[in-house]
Amino acid sequence: MPTPVLHIELLHGPGMGRTVSFTQSPVSFGREADNTLIVTESFVSRRHGEFRLTGERWELVNLSPNGTRLNRKLIRETQKPQALRTGDEVTVGELAVFRVHLEAAPATAAKAPAGATARTAPVPQAPGAQSGPKGAGLTPGAGMSLTKRSKMLLSLIGLMMLSLFVLWILLDQGGGSSGTGPDNQQILAGKEIARLIKEPLASKPVDPALARQKLLDAADLYAGSTVEHAKRYKAYRAYQESLVYAGLTNFSDPQDQWKFLNLQKNVVDDIVSRYHNAYNLYQAGQYPQAKAGFSKLATDLFNLVGGDQNHPLYRNVMDWQIAAGKR
Repeated sequence: MPTPVLHIELLHGPGMGRTVSFTQSPVSFGREADNTLIVTESFVSRRHGEFRLTGERWELVNLSPNGTRLNRKLIRETQKPQALRTGDEVTVGELAVFRVHLEAAPATAAKAPAGATARTAPVPQAPGAQSGPKGAGLTPGAGMSLTKRSKMLLSLIGLMMLSLFVLWILLDQGGGSSGTGPDNQQILAGKEIARLIKEPLASKPVDPALARQKLLDAADLYAGSTVEHAKRYKAYRAYQESLVYAGLTNFSDPQDQWKFLNLQKNVVDDIVSRYHNAYNLYQAGQYPQAKAGFSKLATDLFNLVGGDQNHPLYRNVMDWQIAAGKR
């Protein structure tokens, strides 16, 4: 009988949106580096669970005392298999991490390499790259030799792909290094903006009562943070302050930790996008629009940095606002 193939779509982390495939078990997931799929959040157990192939059926097995959710149903029992179906969603805490797709495949399907993690996924095969009838391929000796024109065309395609790859690196896809732009103004790359946003606040005397109050403030703001930039940034600041007053680096409650990390990602993505949109307007010579973009971003950032006008991110945005205003 064909060996069922387990396709796992990654719903969280840097590999989000990619799919990894397995034909042999167990496929473990958790926080430790020796898991097949690594989920690094602190509220995930070291070895949280496994996907196991039993006969011709894939099953989910919870290994954590905190439990694992299958389609939002909490499974607390350990070592009790739960049959999987296509479309099933696996959740840890309140964080959806995997979506399952099942299909039959030949028993000779290759085993996924050990150590595949939620940060990586195999590169999908390009359409048309599968083996075809004899003589239909492009490899010399497979029934068809390459003509001089074909070789030249392939060389040009290869050169174009190499050029695009180099260009992709130089243009900084949300990361890379910061540099200088017109008038020697410093341009902050995505990674630098993210670093400044994620940087922990300066330590303060531990105050449990104030920590709880800040956490309540954060929760209230979080509920209305999906639309308003200012509320989103205030909520993130409140979460940071709650950690500082509690003397912690991570929240002990998995739901609070998930909300904090989710909000952190949203805030980083939002600010990086708004920053580079305003800069692109500046580059295009649309200075009034660029000034307005940087000005609005600076106003909202004031909430994020707690009114610290010397914060490097706030100061940089203000510098760009002033530069656009002088044009």
